[in-house]
Amino acid sequence: MSFNKFDIIRIVKKTRARHAFKKAVPGETYMVVSKYTSPNYGTTKLFLVDSEGEDCYTTDACAEMHLTYSSFKKVSPQGIWVEAKKKWMEKNYMPIVFTHFYNSYGMPTVTSRDESAVFVMPINKFSKDKDKKGGVWLNKNMVHDEDIKMLMTSSMAPKEEMRGEPSSAVCVRVPVWFAKKNGMFG
Repeated sequence: MSFNKFDIIRIVKKTRARHAFKKAVPGETYMVVSKYTSPNYGTTKLFLVDSEGEDCYTTDACAEMHLTYSSFKKVSPQGIWVEAKKKWMEKNYMPIVFTHFYNSYGMPTVTSRDESAVFVMPINKFSKDKDKKGGVWLNKNMVHDEDIKMLMTSSMAPKEEMRGEPSSAVCVRVPVWFAKKNGMFG
């Protein structure tokens, strides 16, 4: 079965796979935070968070769907899994500071076609040229839940004549691995 990010799953049996994280306990429910399919064996490993925000793992063959992310948000918008996700994000995300170019319509000048990603320039790589050198595509699913609104609405130009000019600095939280991979610190 295929699971998506932030789905709630129930563990039906103990996994035989090996990893540095602790194994998920059969009978318990967990939230999927990421998944990885081994190119050698084709096994999909699920990286999970328990209700306390602690990491563990299993394989997809050892789990069954309990609730999809969209349905649990409707059923319990302030429930235990929303809090677990928040704890996990607080522990695994770090702030980055970037800029982009102002747009008079409120969206960054350079966005993806579906407007789910923004082209940003980390402060340590900033250039006034719009030639995209040193920039990074930042998808809103990589941003801490509490910072998505800041990312997507930080581009309204204070004055019409500022359209196309570099924006003020914006700070949002992203996963540490994403920040490292894109050279946003260090």
